[in-house]
Amino acid sequence: MLEPDRTIKQPHEREYITVEFANRLPEGDSIINITECKCYDGNTDVTAAMIEAAIVDASTNVVFWLRGGTAGKTYHVTIKVQGASGYKVEEDLIIIIRERGHA
Repeated sequence: MLEPDRTIKQPHEREYITVEFANRLPEGDSIINITECKCYDGNTDVTAAMIEAAIVDASTNVVFWLRGGTAGKTYHVTIKVQGASGYKVEEDLIIIIRERGHA
């Protein structure tokens, strides 16, 4: 079983996220399609507010900007891709929004 990666960010931050699929695809395979790149607050789709410009980079990575969020909340990002070989792979991220440096 794969454990989702965790990222902690502050609400104001806008970060460039790279999700690598090379170790999940057959050798020499490349991503031909991002079938899903969505962000959820529980069951609510908040993709439009938190994810922008998801693209394939270097043939085996998905990159996107992650922005916003509410301090104290945890969000779940799901990225699904399809390889040229027909493989379908999914990665999940847990995004924790936390203010730092406040007493």
